[in-house]
Amino acid sequence: EAEVEKRVREVKVAHVLLLCQVSGLALLVTGITRVRRSAVGEYSAPPLRDIASILFKLFSAVALCCPSMVSWRSIDAVHGAFALLCVLAVAPPAFERSTDQSFMPQRLLITICFMWLLSLARRDAYIVITSDVLFTLSAGSSIWLHGRLYFNISLMLPVLGVFMLFASLAAVAMEKWSRATIREGLQMKAAKQLLAAATALLRSCCDMVVELNSEGVILGDARDLGSYLLRGPGYSLNGRLLTDLMVDEADQRAFEASLQAPKRGGTGMADSIHVHMRDANSTKLNLQLLFFRFAHVD
Repeated sequence: EAEVEKRVREVKVAHVLLLCQVSGLALLVTGITRVRRSAVGEYSAPPLRDIASILFKLFSAVALCCPSMVSWRSIDAVHGAFALLCVLAVAPPAFERSTDQSFMPQRLLITICFMWLLSLARRDAYIVITSDVLFTLSAGSSIWLHGRLYFNISLMLPVLGVFMLFASLAAVAMEKWSRATIREGLQMKAAKQLLAAATALLRSCCDMVVELNSEGVILGDARDLGSYLLRGPGYSLNGRLLTDLMVDEADQRAFEASLQAPKRGGTGMADSIHVHMRDANSTKLNLQLLFFRFAHVD
């Protein structure tokens, strides 16, 4: 579980860093356009909006130029800073006495989308829900005070609330899915390592090792067994039932019974079974099978 938590943290840091870097590149283009418009007097905005915009660009530039600043120790501060700037960017004072107040719908949409991505990147419920609630209150206040020319207030406010609620729910769902996926991946990796170690141990005391599934179907080519039965060095037994290679029906029934028998918990012992097989020259061979059960992740 500690390894799962470590991997989850690494993924969250990587996602938050990627979001910051992508937003930094995008804001570089918009910042150049904004400077050009300001130079010719086509743009003016309330101080709060300019402050939030400048700080947003500054934080994005820091994350873009110095990725090591975004770590698990600083991820809450980074998330909180960007969330706070989004809250300030859509707060009512940001839309007062502005010559480009018609930009309000686009600004709200862009900021809402960024909050969605920020929630999905951070994903911890207690942090995401808090920031989403603050953002919803801030954006809702702006819509109520300054959005009557652009929105149907009675429709837009519930839509905003539902949209941000889905952002929180999606973040929580993605967190559960991410943990489950990472846990399954680690379990599969550990199982494959254990299987490789068990196979190496068996090869040290057996002439050949054949891996079967729970139905007795041979997994892999089993070329050692094919060569032993004089089928040729390149002969593959993949997909065949091991019982099909046995001569006597009694051997087949005994092997199937051992295959279906419940595992003796805690013993870790291999079952010894004597069977008979024929090689390509029709010679009847007496083999001793050491039947070892290994439950692994496919």
